[in-house]
Amino acid sequence: MGKNMLQKLNRLRGTIRDRVTRLNKAAESYEPPATPEESEIILNQKLQNVLELKAQMKKLLADYLDLPESINLEEPLEVIYTMEEEIEDLQVKFKILLTKYCKVPNADNVPMTVHKPNLKIPDLPLPEFTGKYEEYESFKTQFMSIIGNNQSLNDNQKCCYLKASLKGDAKLIESTQDTFQSLLSALDARYQNKRAVIDTLIKNVLSVGKANDSPRQLRNLVDIIKRNLRALENLKLSRNNLSDALLIHILEGKIDSESQKLFQMENKSSEILSLDCFLNFIEDRARILEGISKNCTTTVNSNSNKQFVKPKQNFSRPKSLIVNSHNKSKKCVLQNCDESHPLYRCSKFKSFKLSDRIDCVQRNKLCKKCLSFHPNTNCKSKYNCFMCGDSHNSLLHDDSKINNKNNSCREEENTPLCASPHSSTTQVEQTATSFCCSTFLNRKSILLCTARVFIRNKENKFVPVRAILDSASEINIISSDCANFLRLKKEKLFLPVGGICGSTQNASRKVTTSLSNLNGNYQWDIELMVLPKITDFSPATRLDVSNLKIPENIQLADETFYIPQKVDLLLGCELFFEFIKADKIRLNDSRLILQDTCFGYIVAGSTEPNSQINNATSHCFLSRGMDTLDKTLRSFWEIENVTCDSSPISEELNYCNEHYEKTHY
Repeated sequence: MGKNMLQKLNRLRGTIRDRVTRLNKAAESYEPPATPEESEIILNQKLQNVLELKAQMKKLLADYLDLPESINLEEPLEVIYTMEEEIEDLQVKFKILLTKYCKVPNADNVPMTVHKPNLKIPDLPLPEFTGKYEEYESFKTQFMSIIGNNQSLNDNQKCCYLKASLKGDAKLIESTQDTFQSLLSALDARYQNKRAVIDTLIKNVLSVGKANDSPRQLRNLVDIIKRNLRALENLKLSRNNLSDALLIHILEGKIDSESQKLFQMENKSSEILSLDCFLNFIEDRARILEGISKNCTTTVNSNSNKQFVKPKQNFSRPKSLIVNSHNKSKKCVLQNCDESHPLYRCSKFKSFKLSDRIDCVQRNKLCKKCLSFHPNTNCKSKYNCFMCGDSHNSLLHDDSKINNKNNSCREEENTPLCASPHSSTTQVEQTATSFCCSTFLNRKSILLCTARVFIRNKENKFVPVRAILDSASEINIISSDCANFLRLKKEKLFLPVGGICGSTQNASRKVTTSLSNLNGNYQWDIELMVLPKITDFSPATRLDVSNLKIPENIQLADETFYIPQKVDLLLGCELFFEFIKADKIRLNDSRLILQDTCFGYIVAGSTEPNSQINNATSHCFLSRGMDTLDKTLRSFWEIENVTCDSSPISEELNYCNEHYEKTHY
């Protein structure tokens, strides 16, 4: 193999040598044409050929050096070095010919013309100021460099630009009689407050939110600290060992327990650590977690693609080159909104009361499901209300209808069962049914652990559903409506599911899919049993959370835990303790607990009774007695037994019997 490659390289070397020889003869016997322009074109082309030969020689030398060490390369390398010198001499010859026979302008007499690209620099946006102390100095510097020091603008124009830059609380300072200097002086008197700026920056550092083991949250923590510390240093406030020790102690409580343990293991010395050391550790930790999550996502996606992606067909689909003019963004339906966006993204529409939103949809004859211009029967949207699951948009959800529905269901369940005087004894023996109901005045509301989780559907996309985390369940359950919505493949099985008081529900289908959280850094393969219904709306009634002091820097697993909604999943003990994390927060003046999980903080515990609700009914459990094998077989034979006495005899049949007896002996 090595000898064949050597012969091939030798032939290529011979070809390059022939080209060098021909170019050398052309340079020695060169006769200039009639005009200098023609000579310049010919010599430039020859010089370009020399440069190409030079590049080929470098590649040829690299190929020779890649040959096995057993091959002797002394003679080929010596020839190649000689050829490289000849090519360099040939390059010098053609450059001399270019200087001799072409017109070269004198640099001393003729000025050099530099062709600058005709680029249009984009216009600078007008800086804005919203009234934050720490942003005023930066705003003033930018505004003065763009507008304030612009000599082509008069004071009235500068004042108009300054008023247009003020937003929010800063807008309240201006008046109609202000000039540019008076308004700028008023802003300086209000916001050039060094002590207020320092207080704001220190508050930003101390009130930084908690960061879980998420790369994005860890980097956000580092960016907030560094940004505010740089601003403090610009105000001539330097750090020292005491400030670093205090900040490390505060920030160490803002990261997750696993990161705290790794930081302590990495820094075992008894010396005082610097803040830079802690921040560098957080950045390294975020980079490692990001790499791990990317590898896990790549592995899961590759496996899922092998299992579910259909092989591509060989035919090519025709492409349409027709452009539809209706694909442009449409203007908002609301008359007082000039923006172009769908109605469900309109902030003004969201600020309306429920009755006003429903009236707006009915008045404009919009679809109640996707809030677009078409009848409800032709809606192609697959998404229902996230609160109750009905076929309408979540912005049109009415809690009062759900409460009325629940109250009517409870009235039916609380109705006592009276035995009918005509009921047979056999029917009573076949199925023993009992209801356990209890009603209490001002009963406390118990919150179950609910979370928004993400389930992989048939198209390998993760869809948010509502789940209950139950440590007392041996299996995982999914409602049949949710399984049909996700279009998951169902497998047959027979599994009796036992519950309270020995009640049993047979599961005849199961599905297998993947479970994930919002960030996608946690994923599990999970097997779910399909049942018609998991439970009623949870919680049973809408809770008043206006007095609950939930920290703003935490992420709830279920943002609408206090609103009665349907439950799609029940996640059992198999994965329950993998979801749970170490952090736990007990809310003051209540018996509610915030428990940290992979999906965020779940809310569990009890709340005080609501005085507006007259009564609250506990859940009713249906318990069915299981028939024994002997009783089941007896019932089977009783059903199949047909007696001859019970069969009716018609007049035609009597006549046939009499005729048979008379004519046959």
